[in-house]
This record gives sequence, structure tokens and C-alpha cells, in this order.
Amino acid sequence: MAHNNMGRAYGRSGWFRLAFAHLDSAEMLLADIGSMRQVIRTHINRGNLYLDQHLFTNAVNACARGAQLAEDNRLLQQTRECQQCLTTAYEGLGDYQKAFLAQRAYQNANDSLLILHDSREVTRMEVARTYQERILLDSLANVQDRHLRDLAHQEQLGQEKN
Repeated sequence: MAHNNMGRAYGRSGWFRLAFAHLDSAEMLLADIGSMRQVIRTHINRGNLYLDQHLFTNAVNACARGAQLAEDNRLLQQTRECQQCLTTAYEGLGDYQKAFLAQRAYQNANDSLLILHDSREVTRMEVARTYQERILLDSLANVQDRHLRDLAHQEQLGQEKN
């Protein structure tokens, strides 16, 4: 991951040769340990560096490879990022039909992520509601218990008075 980050940093500084060297190292090391999410991130970073240099064909190759890996591994976030890179690269090449298809794939991945996020949010809200209900029931039980003790105490006081 450090090589990946160094690649991005060198790329932003305009040191593309060093950037690509670090990305190559990152890809090799990450592939060896089986971290596909990070391997895909390497392809995205490489594609974005090519975009920065207006090397659109190279960007298509890098991002398409990442997109394929992301789809094979069902990684929506990475699929979305690869499709965004592909959209820009195809636009740079003037291939608007492929850019449109990549944009549609980007939107599909984005929609899937939103649905996933929404379902997680619904689950979180249901858990929170259940927790709040449980606290409320416990509070009501405590109040009822205290009320019964007060009544018993009042009754005892009344009997003692009599």
C-alpha cells in the first residue's frame, strides 16, 4: 500500500517515471499476498496517471484491467472508480459510445452502492429502534416496580397508623 501511495504522490508531483515504478512494485507485492482490492487500486492509480498525461489508450488498458478484476471479485467501489476512469479515457479518445457505456456501468455500480448503503442504514436504524424500545421497556418496568414499592410502603404506613 505504501508503494501505491508513493506512486500517487510521485504522479501528482509530475515524477511519472518514479510513480509507475512504485505502482509496478505495489501491483507485484499486493498480487503476491492476494490483496485484490489493492491490486485494483493500483490499476486505478495507474489509469489516473495516464489520464493526467493524456495517454488515453494506456488509461483505457489500465482501467479496463482494474474494472475486470473488480467485477470478478464483486467489488462495487472499485468497479465504480474504474468505470469513472474509463469514461474519462474514452472521452479523451473521442469514443463517445464507449464513454457512454462506461458512464452507464459507473452509474449502475454507484446505484448498487447507494442501495447497499441504504440497506445498511435501515438495518442500523432498526437496531437503534430496538435498542431504544428495550431501554424504554426497562425504564417502564423500573417505574412500575418503584410505584408498586411506593404503594406497598404507603399501605404499610397506613396499617401502622391504624
